[in-house]
Amino acid sequence: MAHQEAQVRTAADIAISRAWRRSEREPDSTGERDTCAQRVLVAEVVSVSREHFGIEVEPHEAAAVLRQRFMLRAGALGLTTDAFDEDRSAQ
Repeated sequence: MAHQEAQVRTAADIAISRAWRRSEREPDSTGERDTCAQRVLVAEVVSVSREHFGIEVEPHEAAAVLRQRFMLRAGALGLTTDAFDEDRSAQ
Protein backbone atom coordinates (compact mmCIF):
# COMPACT_ATOMS: atom_id res chain seq x y z
CA MET A 1 0.00 0.00 0.00
CA ALA A 2 2.83 2.44 0.80
CA HIS A 3 4.28 1.78 -2.64
CA GLN A 4 0.98 2.66 -4.32
CA GLU A 5 0.72 5.85 -2.25
CA ALA A 6 4.19 6.84 -3.45
CA GLN A 7 3.11 6.18 -7.03
CA VAL A 8 0.06 8.42 -6.65
CA ARG A 9 2.28 11.17 -5.19
CA THR A 10 4.55 10.79 -8.22
CA ALA A 11 1.51 10.93 -10.54
CA ALA A 12 0.44 14.20 -8.86
CA ASP A 13 3.94 15.60 -9.32
CA ILE A 14 3.86 14.63 -13.01
CA ALA A 15 0.48 16.34 -13.44
CA ILE A 16 1.81 19.49 -11.73
CA SER A 17 4.91 19.49 -13.94
CA ARG A 18 2.82 19.03 -17.08
CA ALA A 19 0.56 21.97 -16.15
CA TRP A 20 3.57 24.16 -15.44
CA ARG A 21 5.13 23.29 -18.80
CA ARG A 22 1.81 23.95 -20.59
CA SER A 23 1.47 27.32 -18.89
CA GLU A 24 4.99 28.30 -19.89
CA ARG A 25 4.47 27.65 -23.60
CA GLU A 26 0.81 28.48 -24.22
CA PRO A 27 0.06 32.21 -24.09
CA ASP A 28 -3.44 33.14 -25.21
CA SER A 29 -4.31 35.47 -28.09
CA THR A 30 -3.54 38.56 -25.97
CA GLY A 31 -0.12 37.24 -25.00
CA GLU A 32 -1.25 36.36 -21.48
CA ARG A 33 -0.82 32.91 -19.99
CA ASP A 34 -3.71 30.54 -20.65
CA THR A 35 -5.47 29.96 -17.31
CA CYS A 36 -6.74 26.54 -18.46
CA ALA A 37 -3.16 25.46 -19.14
CA GLN A 38 -2.28 26.56 -15.60
CA ARG A 39 -4.85 24.25 -13.99
CA VAL A 40 -3.82 20.89 -12.49
CA LEU A 41 -6.75 18.49 -12.73
CA VAL A 42 -7.62 15.58 -10.44
CA ALA A 43 -8.57 13.67 -13.59
CA GLU A 44 -5.01 14.01 -14.83
CA VAL A 45 -3.64 12.47 -11.62
CA VAL A 46 -6.05 9.55 -12.07
CA SER A 47 -4.99 9.21 -15.71
CA VAL A 48 -1.24 9.38 -14.97
CA SER A 49 -1.66 6.79 -12.20
CA ARG A 50 -3.31 4.44 -14.67
CA GLU A 51 -0.97 5.11 -17.61
CA HIS A 52 2.37 5.17 -15.78
CA PHE A 53 1.79 2.76 -12.93
CA GLY A 54 -1.17 0.60 -13.96
CA ILE A 55 -3.13 1.46 -10.84
CA GLU A 56 -6.70 2.66 -10.42
CA VAL A 57 -7.15 5.57 -8.05
CA GLU A 58 -10.47 6.95 -6.87
CA PRO A 59 -10.93 10.66 -7.65
CA HIS A 60 -11.28 11.55 -3.95
CA GLU A 61 -7.96 9.81 -3.21
CA ALA A 62 -6.25 11.55 -6.13
CA ALA A 63 -7.68 14.89 -4.97
CA ALA A 64 -6.32 14.41 -1.44
CA VAL A 65 -2.84 13.59 -2.74
CA LEU A 66 -2.96 16.41 -5.28
CA ARG A 67 -3.91 18.92 -2.56
CA GLN A 68 -0.91 17.84 -0.51
CA ARG A 69 1.57 17.90 -3.41
CA PHE A 70 0.10 21.11 -4.80
CA MET A 71 0.64 22.95 -1.51
CA LEU A 72 4.24 21.73 -1.42
CA ARG A 73 5.15 22.41 -5.04
CA ALA A 74 2.81 24.57 -7.03
CA GLY A 75 2.21 27.70 -4.98
CA ALA A 76 5.20 29.51 -6.41
CA LEU A 77 4.46 28.29 -9.95
CA GLY A 78 1.25 30.30 -10.33
CA LEU A 79 -0.91 27.23 -10.96
CA THR A 80 -4.44 26.38 -9.82
CA THR A 81 -6.14 23.05 -9.21
CA ASP A 82 -9.61 21.58 -9.03
CA ALA A 83 -8.57 19.47 -6.03
CA PHE A 84 -9.91 22.19 -3.70
CA ASP A 85 -13.12 22.87 -5.68
CA GLU A 86 -15.45 20.50 -3.91
CA ASP A 87 -15.62 17.87 -1.24
CA ARG A 88 -14.69 14.69 -3.08
CA SER A 89 -15.04 12.39 -0.09
CA ALA A 90 -18.50 11.26 -1.25
CA GLN A 91 -17.36 10.39 -4.77
